[in-house]
Amino acid sequence: MALLSKLRCITIDVTGTLIAYKGELGDYYCLAAKAAGMPCPDYKRMHEGFKVAYTNMAKQYPCFGHDAKMPNVQWWRKCVKDSFDKAGYSYDEQTFEKIFGRIYSTFGSSAPYTVFQDSVPFLRWARNKGFLVGIVSNSEYRYQDVILPALGIHKVIS
Repeated sequence: MALLSKLRCITIDVTGTLIAYKGELGDYYCLAAKAAGMPCPDYKRMHEGFKVAYTNMAKQYPCFGHDAKMPNVQWWRKCVKDSFDKAGYSYDEQTFEKIFGRIYSTFGSSAPYTVFQDSVPFLRWARNKGFLVGIVSNSEYRYQDVILPALGIHKVIS
């Protein structure tokens, strides 16, 4: 208990700890393709294509392109394009931009996320105990300004 009494700050990762994705990746890629007038891509092929594209991008441009000074939107545009390509779906530039715009804006909103049931009660408990609570993520810069406030989590963090 002596160690706990010295604790003043708690940092928590966002994705997988406080929030999770709703549904499957294919849901969002399908909706985006349909909104651009294209047929829904096969979920399994899209999921596999995304895994390969994401892994390649993370190796080639770690930390979502931060070290390469690649803008976040550019990193995701390439990742999404490669995902479709690897899944066997190629689109002309105008169609792809419509699809990408929908995917990028969706994941920059609260729509594809759900808050774990114990997240807010834990954050309130920590704050009430006097802990400074910090939220960290290496994934989405929009968490701080858009996603967490839309989900109501920003109210219970320091």
